[in-house]
Order: sequence, then structure tokens, then C-alpha cells
Amino acid sequence: MTNRIMGLGLVAGLALALAACSGADGETAASADGVTDKRSETFAQVLMADPSLSIAAAAFERTGLMGALDGKASTTIFIPSNAAFEALDEQSRKLLEDPQNSAITAAVLRNHMVPGVLDIEAINKAITDAGGEAAIANFGGEVLTLTNEAGGLVVRNAAGQKATIPGRITIVGNGALIAIDAVLVDPTLLPTPPKL
Repeated sequence: MTNRIMGLGLVAGLALALAACSGADGETAASADGVTDKRSETFAQVLMADPSLSIAAAAFERTGLMGALDGKASTTIFIPSNAAFEALDEQSRKLLEDPQNSAITAAVLRNHMVPGVLDIEAINKAITDAGGEAAIANFGGEVLTLTNEAGGLVVRNAAGQKATIPGRITIVGNGALIAIDAVLVDPTLLPTPPKL
């Protein structure tokens, strides 16, 4: 447990240090490690401009979380792609897309958000320093674990759902977007819509 908590501190601290020295303000460039520097833009601007993240962007807008992202605190979002949302079962997709279920959708999104600005190098170092598994608390009050597996970097939620981190990261004005290939939600824990 101590290693997991140390991993949390290492991830946040190292990521903040690396993000702070990743280029001049306003620069937009993709580096060799897959990091795109768009610190002159907001989360909203980057999300709305990326067609592969349109489902997540609509969910952040619909729940009111988009505005909250523009605060002063640094945030990293493990952002599921459109393909990740489309891979959910039909009932889960419909539930999360229904404006009447905004509170549920917001809770799912908060579980993908963590404090600080993370990047792949910092995550890898934290995993190594923590003995193979680093942990970080998300905004939903749960813990995400980060591991380096045969298929690459993996992030898991408390229920065991996992997503691979392909390595596409965008640094924005007050945080980072890390693309993932699955939605970190257990469909069995989502409420079942009443039958008509």
C-alpha cells in the first residue's frame, strides 16, 4: 500500500515538472513521444476540435463539466475515444447519452479525471518507482491504478475495468488529455432504466 501511495505522489510530482518544461507557451507541436503542446488552448477548444472525441465532448458539455475544466487547478483527463464509447453495450450508451441522466454521466466522467498534469514518461517512472503499479485518486473519490503491460500502458478503475493508453497526449492551458481506448465504467453498476 505504501508503494501505491508513493506512486501517486511520484506521478503527480514528476508529471507537473515535465509539463512545466515542455515548451514555450502557445506552442503547438507533436513531439516524438506523442505529446502535443496546445497550452494556448482550453480543454473545451481542444475537445470540440477533435472529431474522434466528439462523444466525450458532448458529454462534458451536457453535464456542465466543460465549464468546470477552465478553473485554475490542473487536471488530467483519461479521455475515452468515440470508439471506446461505441464499444459499450447499447443500454449503457443510451443511459449515458440521455440528458435526463446527466448526474450519472458526470459521475462517470469524474472517474476519468485526476489532479495534476500527467505524461507518459512520468507515468512510466512512477510505475517503476512504485514496484510495478502506481495509484492515483480520481475526482470521483476512487483510485485508478497504472501499470505497464505487454500491450502498453494500462489504467484500471476500482471495479477492474481497464483501458490501454496508446500514447496520444495533448497538453492544454491547465491540464492534459490522455487518450484511452475504453470507458472506465462497470455497466453492471449503472442503474437500469425502468421498463415502460
